[in-house]
Amino acid sequence: MSEESQTEYKHLILTPRNFDEIINSEKPVIVDFWSSSCFSCRFMLPVFEKLANKYGEKMIFGRLNVLESVGNRDIAARYEVFSIPSYLVFVKGKPMDRITSSAREEDLEELINKYINA
Repeated sequence: MSEESQTEYKHLILTPRNFDEIINSEKPVIVDFWSSSCFSCRFMLPVFEKLANKYGEKMIFGRLNVLESVGNRDIAARYEVFSIPSYLVFVKGKPMDRITSSAREEDLEELINKYINA
């Protein structure tokens, strides 16, 4: 019986230094705008990680802590993220879609599939 090697994908930690480069990727990118003080954000982290592992080959998964720095808050304001958690999908640097507030895993998966199967 042969064992298959499976790559495990993780989310990227986004900062003002890497944000624009990451969202301009050839792959679609989903960004989780979150904060450590947000219960719903902490609740959704395992779901986001599970989806990153499942779809990481076709989509980049990143997280931006909106309260970590002034630069992070500026990025959130640039994309009109006023409620967290918020999930934005970027295609070649352009914001294409979003889900604001806690979402069911199925809702996030539907959003992801909309862009990886486009």
